[in-house]
Amino acid sequence: MFVEKFFLLAQRSFLYTDAVDNLSADNVFETMVCADKYDVPQLHCGEVSGSVDLNSAAILQSTEFTDTSQDTLQNILKRDTLSAEENEIYLAVERWAEAACARNALDASGANRRQKLDSGLLSEGELLSVLLYQNATVKPQNLPFPQRAGRECA
Repeated sequence: MFVEKFFLLAQRSFLYTDAVDNLSADNVFETMVCADKYDVPQLHCGEVSGSVDLNSAAILQSTEFTDTSQDTLQNILKRDTLSAEENEIYLAVERWAEAACARNALDASGANRRQKLDSGLLSEGELLSVLLYQNATVKPQNLPFPQRAGRECA
């Protein structure tokens, strides 16, 4: 209840000033979750996203992280400026996928975790393709995996 009240005040402040008052490492993750819940994507930019970047290691290790929606997870993972190490991000995503399987009474097999992540983890064949591509001297034109450039908030 407190988090949603804070979010409503933050949203009101954001609408009038394009700033979020009283944003801290303790409430930035909850603000992001509420932004997804109430469909306010503008709050993923600016101060909120900057705070997510700076506090990403703490956010990824928080107990609330595994309870977040897939949309919030995707919004975090799309960022190219997270301060957490890649292995911290990977382990957090793996914990999220295991929790998503548990919420749906599924075995936490690799296939089920990938399905919950919407193919967020690579299969063995996809991983092999990436490794072969990275080590190839002549890069193939038709890639067996998607490539995307980094994106920032508009």
